[in-house]
Amino acid sequence: MQLTNRSLGEFMQRAVVARCAAVSVLLSAALVAVMVMDVAAAAAPSAPLSYLDEVTATTVTVVAKPIVFAREYPALAVHARDYITLCAAQVNRSGRFSQYLVGFFWSTIDRRHSPKVTPESVARVTLLADDREITLLAAPATLAEAGMGHPPCKAPSPLVAPILYATDGATLAYIASAQRLIVKTTDEPDVEPYRLWTDTRAELREFADAVNLRAR
Repeated sequence: MQLTNRSLGEFMQRAVVARCAAVSVLLSAALVAVMVMDVAAAAAPSAPLSYLDEVTATTVTVVAKPIVFAREYPALAVHARDYITLCAAQVNRSGRFSQYLVGFFWSTIDRRHSPKVTPESVARVTLLADDREITLLAAPATLAEAGMGHPPCKAPSPLVAPILYATDGATLAYIASAQRLIVKTTDEPDVEPYRLWTDTRAELREFADAVNLRAR
């Protein structure tokens, strides 16, 4: 059968349209696959990091993202809050492992006319994890004495000093698996407690799993 110029042109046009449609379908499928991979990667918790401390010559393992608590003061201002950043870390001294929560207490509130956080006021911190009350006591050792030449997590400000709390892998695992977390301090007992602000329990769980695996 012979094709006229018109029918040949229509045939070629339909072929081009069909090919473009097929390419569009393939591109859409590839784009969806990339988006799914990106979502899965974003949802997956980050693994803990390990490094050799150049000051103390110890191996430090630190949680990928610290957990942050906050308590609000809406009567003062819209964004008036106190914060607690808790960073889980493990120090390895030639096979001797010690676990810590490094705490940073900071605020967006002007403290010139109200109580400030002092080492004494946060020497004892109570963390309520579901139905369990966990007491965190400030360690007498300095950060360097504990084996860390510098804070394992970035401080919110150079003026915010780290507070060291000794802990263990089992306690960290319990905190990471708790559904409800609240922190209370003794600095202002009559105000609201600190509530979960930045939820990184998944990263803390990854850290606890790595720490407890090495302890076996």
